[in-house]
Amino acid sequence: MSLDKLSSNPRLVEVIKLLKSRDIEIPNVFVETGTRGGGGINAIFSTCDVDRMISFEINELDVIKNRERFGEIIEGGTLEIIHGSSADLLSSHINDIGKSVFFWLDAHAATPKQWKDGYTQEEFRLENKTNYPLQWELDSIINSNIETMIVAIDDIGKFWISKNAFPFNYDDTVSFLKDNNFNIIKCRGEYEIDENNKKSILSHNYLDDDAINAGCHYVLIGHK
Repeated sequence: MSLDKLSSNPRLVEVIKLLKSRDIEIPNVFVETGTRGGGGINAIFSTCDVDRMISFEINELDVIKNRERFGEIIEGGTLEIIHGSSADLLSSHINDIGKSVFFWLDAHAATPKQWKDGYTQEEFRLENKTNYPLQWELDSIINSNIETMIVAIDDIGKFWISKNAFPFNYDDTVSFLKDNNFNIIKCRGEYEIDENNKKSILSHNYLDDDAINAGCHYVLIGHK
């Protein structure tokens, strides 16, 4: 199988380039949530040295397709594709995976289940556990015995709006990472956004808040 003939997730490729440009060491162990078409797997194996990778996918058909697509790598023992919700399964698979891990979190539905009158935030959160497992994923990562990590959250722009639209929104995510001593980088496409002056470090083009808000293809990176 020739990986270069398969499509890669372009944002993940850019994240890896950005981290390398900053001399941030990329682990050889990877965990992905949301396999879908396999673009994340292809990006990792095409650009990084990989000792082991686990990818979680809730859609059984996507699991079957990708197990066939990446059959040679799976047979070699480097890749495992797990069927099920990362909200439920992540914690039981990462404690013995390694002391340094790169997480690519991309498991989410197109839209959340809608807020209903009379909901409490806890009820709304649990209603969306399968569709938006990010909060459970981050809890599992923080409570693991992994010592150093990179956590890259794709499509974080989807979570920019209020708690009544997303039970664990953008502000919650940033606060969680900062409270747990992560260094934070924001990346939109090929751009890195400096929180102080909103200028792109890589392209030197000005990006205002509207430009950031308009794009869901916006990656939030935490590393420590």
